[in-house]
Amino acid sequence: VVLLQMGAILIDRATGHPTVIVVQFGDDVPFLVPLLAISVLPATLIYGTLRLAVEREWTEGYIKTAASKGLARMPIFFTHILRNTMEDLLTILPRGVTVAVTSMAVAEVMCFIFGLGGYAISPSVVHVTTLTTTCGILAVITMLLHLVLALVRKRFVVNTSEGGA
Repeated sequence: VVLLQMGAILIDRATGHPTVIVVQFGDDVPFLVPLLAISVLPATLIYGTLRLAVEREWTEGYIKTAASKGLARMPIFFTHILRNTMEDLLTILPRGVTVAVTSMAVAEVMCFIFGLGGYAISPSVVHVTTLTTTCGILAVITMLLHLVLALVRKRFVVNTSEGGA
């Protein structure tokens, strides 16, 4: 995030006018730096997990059988691999959500955006309970998102085990 902010400052100085808003001034709310700060780490986490899952599925015997029977790579990918990597995606999404929510608070603090992260450190509303309230709100939001993802996982992931053991 700091490197992104430094790059934005250098671009602003080189061009002579604000091309990338780094911090909130009045009604001008920064967009690019918080967006990148919030999305880069969860996207990397999800990409790495899915890349490994797709590589694992390509080596499975049924994929080799489908290819040997003449099925093209794209139908194999969309019919078999995406369906079988759904569990990996739904397993990593709660972690990605948690990282994104945490990154959001950090990006708000670093860009001086008056959101939940900015609320926690704003001098105009500093109270003993401000940080506690912010953490509580973020925890509730994260738990609700985890609950939604658990329901989606229950709906879309096929359980092949017999019995309840």
